[in-house]
Amino acid sequence: LANHAGMSSELLDDYEEGIWTAVQPSGGSVATAGSIMNYHKVGMIVLLNGQFRQSTSQTSGNLQLTTLPFACKTSLTNNNALTIGCVRLYQQDLADIDTVAGVLCNIEGGANTMQFLEINDNAATTSVQRDDNAYMAIGITYPTV
Repeated sequence: LANHAGMSSELLDDYEEGIWTAVQPSGGSVATAGSIMNYHKVGMIVLLNGQFRQSTSQTSGNLQLTTLPFACKTSLTNNNALTIGCVRLYQQDLADIDTVAGVLCNIEGGANTMQFLEINDNAATTSVQRDDNAYMAIGITYPTV
């Protein structure tokens, strides 16, 4: 393959993979049993995938995961970025099942927190709430610095 003009190297010198331990903010917790989260970082791109189970005795509040393995890059053009990923639910209650069109996870630019949102049939979003023993499988790819 020919090098692109101005290209200085074809070597991949920034690769990392591992297991990421999902953490919920105060009032919530992730169960060790049934939870496995993996990450792969290639250059400035991070792929997170796996599943986690919420523990019992959750306090009410928005479902979030903190301590991502890498923070999401802030966009240079609008000083913010938003990355959206897919979610699969198991035993998770939703606010109004009749109006929910889907559920997604997102990471805002510069953040080290993943949020979970219900997308309603009128395009409005509502935060997914914590739910005892509910599982979520996720997959998200996002830019990092």
